Amino acid sequence: NLLGTGSPFPISPSVGVTIYYVTQTVGSCQSAADTVIITINTTPGPPTTGMDTSYCLGDVISDITATGTNIKWYSDSALTTMIGTGSPFAITPGLGTTVYYATDSINGCTGPADSVVITVNAIPATPVAGTDATYCSGATIADLTSTGTNPLWYSDAALTLSIGSGSTLTITPPIGTTTYYVIDSVAGCVGAADSVVIT
Repeated sequence: NLLGTGSPFPISPSVGVTIYYVTQTVGSCQSAADTVIITINTTPGPPTTGMDTSYCLGDVISDITATGTNIKWYSDSALTTMIGTGSPFAITPGLGTTVYYATDSINGCTGPADSVVITVNAIPATPVAGTDATYCSGATIADLTSTGTNPLWYSDAALTLSIGSGSTLTITPPIGTTTYYVIDSVAGCVGAADSVVIT
């Protein structure tokens, strides 16, 4: 089937392999045909990356993953700065939020990117609990107080027995000495504990 004449000749091949044949005619004489093979490869879809994840500063950071044939990782949405290949891919994000972009490539055709967001939160400072205090039996016991964003109170140094939360804690200590422990929690990250002794 004659498709057309002249050179250049526009074509619109479909996905797959298409062979075009060309001859030259001078007068009434036609030459033998030459061929040109055009291959249109399918562009892959975006890879599927792992879940967005938050960590606390100092945590072990898991490798990020993506499904696909030939995964490439980038540090920018414009996909100009490639930082690695393959899956899983080891990362060392800094404090704050880092976005990683992954593309898949098949036969030299690169598809759109998917992204994974890794957030590293700071460890909050040690809260400041109120001062140690001594009372007589039957006296009114003042609430405990603490600085911090989200103070969490415990009755043991191992911080396993939670007794309340918030900047103030109402207590009813028994006769003797009781130590209360408080930590601060921000975005799921907890700092060191401070303590207050009530006698």
